[in-house]
Amino acid sequence: MPYDITCWVEVGTEPMKSASPRVAPASWVAIKELSHINFRPDCFSADVFALAKHADEGMGIFADRGIPDNPSGAVADFLAAIELETIADGCDLGFMGHTYVTLLELKRIALPSSGQWHVLQQKVAAFQRESGHADSEVRLVLIGDW
Repeated sequence: MPYDITCWVEVGTEPMKSASPRVAPASWVAIKELSHINFRPDCFSADVFALAKHADEGMGIFADRGIPDNPSGAVADFLAAIELETIADGCDLGFMGHTYVTLLELKRIALPSSGQWHVLQQKVAAFQRESGHADSEVRLVLIGDW
């Protein structure tokens, strides 16, 4: 049975032009939600985020970090809707693998040169050229869904 990955691209609310690249913004806003492009698990998803069908399929460098302490409103709203639906249905809805990573962290590992993650990387790079956001001011928030 396949599962989907929902991914939000979030940015710091104000680009930090002179700040250290290690300092993260205090608040974030989602600029893109990527469930509609059918993000599917693959080797990169498993090895980097441990978003895999079977626990032994991936190491997950950035696995199980949970949701950031300061998620964007879009992510907070999604999580609230999951909670309400879980309470209403009385059962677990199959969401797993909550994690996040900044673009700065992600670029420290080998990124795929093709496929869905490469396409995402190209879209984020285009956004950065227009907005001026540094790698530390862009993050991905990911949730797997059975």
